[in-house]
Amino acid sequence: LGQLPDVTVAMDVVADGERVYVGDVGAAVPQPRGANVDLWAGLHMWGVQGRPEVADGLAGLHIAERTDDGLAPVGMFYSPSLIESAAVNETAAVMYLADGHAGLLVLDLGEPSMPAILGSLETPGVAHDVILDGDRALVADGPAGLLVVDVAAPRDPVVRNSIDTPGEALGIATLGEIAYVA
Repeated sequence: LGQLPDVTVAMDVVADGERVYVGDVGAAVPQPRGANVDLWAGLHMWGVQGRPEVADGLAGLHIAERTDDGLAPVGMFYSPSLIESAAVNETAAVMYLADGHAGLLVLDLGEPSMPAILGSLETPGVAHDVILDGDRALVADGPAGLLVVDVAAPRDPVVRNSIDTPGEALGIATLGEIAYVA
């Protein structure tokens, strides 16, 4: 039905009413090069275990609205790291991003064309996945396991509990009071 042409590598998508949010790995901005240089060899895709804490590329969150013709771009948030997962609180117009080495980011979506960081939490591991459960966010934090984060005050998320996992926590699903960790 439609696509967003500026998305390089989509990692996650969240639909909320008429809006669609796409976490994009992006690609590094190529430096000026001579005509004989293969530009593709110089491009760098951010990997899940990427070392840099700040992306200098095009990684971020694309915001679009559904239209009769497909999808229309509305806004863009350039990420400090790599958005691997997103969850939205519709009633508060707030989005939570598992942003790799940058940890958990909280975005204000009040003005969708210009989303802004409302709060953040530096996590001990690498934030791979986030889901909301009431006033809690569960974060799969790589080598740090599962984090239970109090998000009742979105400007100041606080870790309330953590559970070490035998491997690297990469994904989460819940059913009732049970969390399943990949």
